[in-house]
Amino acid sequence: MRYYYIIILILVNLPLYSQVGVGTEDPQATLDLNGNMKIRTVDEASTINDSLKFLVRDISSTGDYEVKEVSGNNLFNSAPIFSAQNDGNWNLLSATLLSSWRAIDLTSADTRIGDSSLLNNGVYTAPQSGIYRINFEVQMESGISLSAFGGKSLALIKNGTSIWERKYFDAVRASISGLGITTIPITSTNLDTLIELNKNDTVTFAMSSGLLNLSVLGDAKVSLQVYKIGQLEGD
Repeated sequence: MRYYYIIILILVNLPLYSQVGVGTEDPQATLDLNGNMKIRTVDEASTINDSLKFLVRDISSTGDYEVKEVSGNNLFNSAPIFSAQNDGNWNLLSATLLSSWRAIDLTSADTRIGDSSLLNNGVYTAPQSGIYRINFEVQMESGISLSAFGGKSLALIKNGTSIWERKYFDAVRASISGLGITTIPITSTNLDTLIELNKNDTVTFAMSSGLLNLSVLGDAKVSLQVYKIGQLEGD
């Protein structure tokens, strides 16, 4: 009998380095579960904060289905949102882009929502890869004659090399009884679009220069909003 006690004591004192597999004969982790799992009763959290962790499964080739944790704040606050605005105290930078475009001179000081370091001299830098929605608007304090903006437009320039989207300034032409065709002055122009951006890609908010009368911008309000709405395919 004493021999059995000796064997048991030896086994108890041996360190355990084994891996346990459920549904697999070749476990690759301390616990390797190949199958479904049920948890019937859990306590409910009343708020989301960084102390709460969510479990996710990494199905990438390197992740090998390993379970990892993501903090609550990162999960629900991961999509960047940015907004900037300047009312009557802005202009266009002197440098010309792509032959006929000039960036608006909004900077980090004009930031209303989001990380102010993402905007510099009218250039927004994407903090994450993804699909973004961008809104770019110039609003006049009072109507401006079409002659001041005729043929001019707003533009988004991606990475300083190509025009992603543009929107012409245009006044409304209407037939008014007794006056024939007349032009209603421009009050605002808005550019709204979706764009794919990789991390550190840039978007320049610009206006066509040409013969634009910059004095009319003194009473104008410029605003922009950028927010991520989705992931790039494959991410």
